[in-house]
Amino acid sequence: MVKIFSLKTIGIFWEIACLKASPETLKGSGNIFLASLSANFFVSLLINLNYEKISVAAVLSLLECLTLIVLTATILLYSKKYERLNKTLSALMGIGAIIGIFAYLLIVVLPPSLLIIFRPAILIWNLSATAKVLTHSMEIGFSRAFLIAIGYAFCLWQILTFFYSKIAV
Repeated sequence: MVKIFSLKTIGIFWEIACLKASPETLKGSGNIFLASLSANFFVSLLINLNYEKISVAAVLSLLECLTLIVLTATILLYSKKYERLNKTLSALMGIGAIIGIFAYLLIVVLPPSLLIIFRPAILIWNLSATAKVLTHSMEIGFSRAFLIAIGYAFCLWQILTFFYSKIAV
């Protein structure tokens, strides 16, 4: 049996999400990418199931993952950082799953009136962790990476809003 995900890998994702580690600490394995992509998809699906039926939730989760992959691949290929694509995507999917678990727990535990207070904190955490990954993968400063992360969030929001209006009946 192939060991694709270990507690050490989850610990590395946690450290990246807490801005303590960089994507370079991950092993450059396709298995890690597939496992982190699957984890991110299913955590996103769990979150979306709180608001939508399963077919819509699955499409939204898939769009979220695909958007992140396409945007990251485009940016890294444009800046000629081909060799960093696997680790960067693995890190982004892994931190998305970690932060998503916290978001899901807040959604399940807190009433909607209190959840509104924590949503901006989760968003800032996600943007900061994404920016941390991008600083290492693109070799740029944190402020530029944070602006790119905001661009990611804006693009994702636009794409999900567009497709949601088409699929939600």
